[in-house]
Amino acid sequence: MKIKRRLKSLNKEYNQSRIDNIQFLRNDLFEEIALRNKSKYFAGSNGMYLDIGDFNSGEMVIDFK
Repeated sequence: MKIKRRLKSLNKEYNQSRIDNIQFLRNDLFEEIALRNKSKYFAGSNGMYLDIGDFNSGEMVIDFK
């Protein structure tokens, strides 16, 4: 429902297949990041906590296209 309201406020058309694709991508990325150091995209941690910078985002973009 939030997505529909947001699109309406931006005067954009609601496209369910596009929303499904975005949600699928988001879920896949969250699952990959949750693997932490077991992820094939993990490049090494710079601190005590994980950061998106600890992952090879360039390779992720290529693979998740």
